[in-house]
Amino acid sequence: MWPMDTAGQERFNSITSAYYRGAKGIVIVYDITKHETFEDLAKWMKMIDKYASEDAELLLVGNKLDCESERVISKQQGERFASRISGMRFCESSAKDNFNVDEIFLKLVEDVVSKMPLEMSNKELSNSVLSLQPEPDVPPELPPPRMRCC
Repeated sequence: MWPMDTAGQERFNSITSAYYRGAKGIVIVYDITKHETFEDLAKWMKMIDKYASEDAELLLVGNKLDCESERVISKQQGERFASRISGMRFCESSAKDNFNVDEIFLKLVEDVVSKMPLEMSNKELSNSVLSLQPEPDVPPELPPPRMRCC
């Protein structure tokens, strides 16, 4: 299953339900400078409750830390929202400054993988969100090309 970002556009509502089914991890992002994006969290949680698996990892992210001076949603509000949802984690980020972006996805993958049973078959792994493939054999380094003169 590929990641999906609908940016909250209603025209995608008919297909988003298909993306929730089978999702192992869900990242819900709101803009710390726009109150309406925080208010929409309840709507997104209803969709998740309706379509997603109960064991899907949930991560709430307050984005746009680079716009701290324009903040309208406090960190405490985000933390409070996340604490009301069983198992939901919370953090803040700045996609523009690349602050906490890698860490968000790495932690989510770590949480998802830690829930996977140890005896998963290859077929199950290939159909899951994360397919762990062995690294291919790397050929030895080639010598640098010779420079031609004149």
